Amino acid sequence: MADWLALCLCLDRPTSIRYVNPSDLATWGVTEDEAFGIGLAGLERQSGTEGGFEHEQGGVYRSVYQDTYDAARAALPWLVRKVPAPGGRALSVPNRNTLLVASLDDERAVLELAQLTEREADDPRRVSYRVFSLVDETLTPLRVNEQHPAGVALRRLAALDVADQSAIQRDRLHETDLLAFIQKQTRRPPRYFRSRAPTTSYPH
Repeated sequence: MADWLALCLCLDRPTSIRYVNPSDLATWGVTEDEAFGIGLAGLERQSGTEGGFEHEQGGVYRSVYQDTYDAARAALPWLVRKVPAPGGRALSVPNRNTLLVASLDDERAVLELAQLTEREADDPRRVSYRVFSLVDETLTPLRVNEQHPAGVALRRLAALDVADQSAIQRDRLHETDLLAFIQKQTRRPPRYFRSRAPTTSYPH
């Protein structure tokens, strides 16, 4: 999504979530596209047709679900379009429980959204510092001119996102190096490192 976000398939259980992997698809006898269709249909059912956003001060709308799937609802354009915005919408997904939307025509609302995004991204379940634009169902990183009231805030968010991604990559590299060292010494990884593989479960 917009080359900055990834939409993933998961199995949601009462106490954990596990990523769907190719062997799951083979077992179920469905293609990746079919599985995503099923997953999005389930998200739509869970979202319902009524409501979806509450209007906050400054012209920003916030998703109301608080079920760890708020960010994923950025993939439901019909839902995002509930926010009135004839010229398109600015949106962000700072953490898994938050989807923020504002009208691109309201410069002050875009600024408020950018500032709120930075605050909400200070969360263990951070998704992204980036702010995006949704126009005609096309999601792209939001870019504004130098004179836009939100220009400074948006550039700050972009820099924070680059730093955040660099830190994530650095942590993964360090973990990989340590794991390789332990494997060399013991011939097998300890239980702790095996439990942190990408396909394992993690708590809600």
